[in-house]
Amino acid sequence: MKKTAGYLGAYTEDSYSGKAEGIYTFTFDTDTGEAGSFSLAARSVNPSYLCLHPSGNFLYAVNELGGPGSGEVSAYAVGPGAQELSFLNRVPSEGDDPCHCICTSAGDRLLAANYSSGSAAVFPVNAGGSLGKALQVLRFSGSGPNKKRQETPHAHSVFFDAEGRFAFVCDLGTDRIMAYSCVPGPRLTAAEVPWFSAAPGAGPRHAAFHGSGKFCYLFNELDSTIYVLGYEPSAGSFAKIQEISALPAGSAAESLGAAIAVSPDGRFLYASNRGHNSIAVFRIDPGAGTLSAVDWVASGGLFPRDFTLDSTGRFLLCCNRHSHNLTVFRINSGTGVPGMLKSYEVPSPVCVKLG
Repeated sequence: MKKTAGYLGAYTEDSYSGKAEGIYTFTFDTDTGEAGSFSLAARSVNPSYLCLHPSGNFLYAVNELGGPGSGEVSAYAVGPGAQELSFLNRVPSEGDDPCHCICTSAGDRLLAANYSSGSAAVFPVNAGGSLGKALQVLRFSGSGPNKKRQETPHAHSVFFDAEGRFAFVCDLGTDRIMAYSCVPGPRLTAAEVPWFSAAPGAGPRHAAFHGSGKFCYLFNELDSTIYVLGYEPSAGSFAKIQEISALPAGSAAESLGAAIAVSPDGRFLYASNRGHNSIAVFRIDPGAGTLSAVDWVASGGLFPRDFTLDSTGRFLLCCNRHSHNLTVFRINSGTGVPGMLKSYEVPSPVCVKLG
């Protein structure tokens, strides 16, 4: 039996909250795929996205508080057994409705994306894991053709290349990926390359690099497409290689793209579809990085907002927000297709991380 800690973020104040109260912890057996010991670890308002410090000793959460300029980022120390969280501090996110956060590989900075205000902020991580006030706020401008969803910039996520030299911001509102140099730091500087532009109305949400560092996979929320992007690491630039739908041919489902991940061995790509309520499975060509569809597997619930793979790539854990459950799948090592193991009742889960 080999157990690791799991962490769940949930919406506590919306019509789908299901009486969620904050951040939950659980145990996960990486031999059997069994989850258990679910418990409320920290009362927190709308901790919609979580990230772990590289050391594993600290956990961070963005808090979507709803009012103008009211967003926050909270810091916690991970206690013995990795299931206890001790509150350290919280700082303003310097924007509205923060929806994503990530630490640098060195653990010295944390970056957060503010959805409604279309901005991203850089925070120093102190020696004890607490956060300092923002060092820098990147504010974006522009709009897209979708008048309901792209009336202003909407920064949705931040991600790094393999070497940690560049930070990228997916902006759903302006259909762009903004590129910034992380070195020498601590402030970011705009990369000297044209920012990548998706098709008008695509709505970039999340992205994931291939382990080789040669390819990046961009998931567009609004048109449910996935782009295969070639990556030039010296410049921090992308070039589109392929576009493929995250939905099966002929699907009439109203659906929104959500989470995306590459398997640890680099052979498969997974993406979750909210509305179609599925996990899409794609095989990755090892040389070209291109995708071919393998299957679409029911997520085991409604509105699969987030999922994660364990470090071995044997299991997939999925947050079904509207049906209030966490589903665990075992992945077939040959085909890459997940098979459902078990569903666990959890109020409005929207982010899952494994320690």
